Amino acid sequence: MSEYLPGNICERLRELREARGLDIQDVAEIIGIHRTTYGRIESGTASLSSEGLMLLSKYYDVPADYILGIVDVPDKTYFEIRELGLSVEAAKNLYSGKIDPRVINLLLINDKFADAIKMMSVYFSGEMSEMIKATNCVKDFSYSLINDLMNNGDIPNDSEMDDLKTSIRVSKESPNSFEIETIKSRFMQAVKEVKEQVDAETEKYREERQLLNKEIAKNVRIEMKKIQYGRTLPEAQRKKKIVNAIKDSMAIDPNMTPEMIKELTPVIEQSVETYAKYGKN
Repeated sequence: MSEYLPGNICERLRELREARGLDIQDVAEIIGIHRTTYGRIESGTASLSSEGLMLLSKYYDVPADYILGIVDVPDKTYFEIRELGLSVEAAKNLYSGKIDPRVINLLLINDKFADAIKMMSVYFSGEMSEMIKATNCVKDFSYSLINDLMNNGDIPNDSEMDDLKTSIRVSKESPNSFEIETIKSRFMQAVKEVKEQVDAETEKYREERQLLNKEIAKNVRIEMKKIQYGRTLPEAQRKKKIVNAIKDSMAIDPNMTPEMIKELTPVIEQSVETYAKYGKN
């Protein structure tokens, strides 16, 4: 998914038009307005109607937000359920949390999982089963032919011919066994790769978390030292400063929102109160 430099609606309209080798008249005809009017839209002296925006979004196959300059990624990041080929029930399982969307996403972008899905499609259609059945029929015919020729004395009835008959017989496959085992193998390869990817991401997150925790602890110690110099302050005021110092340090964490810090404030206050009562002076 490519990301482009920021741009306003005028720049985006001009870029999209020129990238496709269109002139102003071509685009004006697409949205059903006069050439001059569209020229004014690109120059910023006229506004693009919502209907025109939708028509161009569909024609260029980019999100309307990209044309408006709200996002810088021209690829569609949302699709109708029917566009994805999903049933309503399948979509419900995703957005209800019954199925973990993150796991599904990791599988869908895995090449081996894609191969397994293709194999399953062939398996469900019965194409591979019919192919194996046809191959088995050829092997049966070959076996019977050799057997008849041996019985009629047209070819020698010796161990070499017996070995050939045996090899033909054992080479026959169950119509379903090959497909199922191959699908299972490819699917498990995909699961293994996804597991390795998740483990790598988890380890990276753990390392980043440790560094972040050290940084937070360092900031808390620095702020605490500052507060120690203010021992003449009333105890309630000192406690408040300590609480604020901890909250400010927690804000370093990019995953820690102001709302989350607000929810944790009572816990921080209780911890500071407990430390003041039982901790070292």
